[in-house]
Amino acid sequence: MSMPKQPVQQRILKYTITALIVIGSIWSASGLEITLEKILKAPEQIAILVGAMFPLDLSSEAIERILPKVAESLFIAWAGTVIGAV
Repeated sequence: MSMPKQPVQQRILKYTITALIVIGSIWSASGLEITLEKILKAPEQIAILVGAMFPLDLSSEAIERILPKVAESLFIAWAGTVIGAV
């Protein structure tokens, strides 16, 4: 028992959509300006970023600075959720 062939129009549509997605992906990737040098420097930059995040600064001064910003972020997220729900 074999599968029936797709109609020609469906095959053309499928291949056209696939080609558009591939062309769009290549076009998007070409605008990223990624070079081998950037790829090779990425682990070093990630290590610097992670090293800057630890150890955490949990001093009272840092907490006083951070809490209002966290509250503001939560309020913005809540407001966005309400706007999106309406």
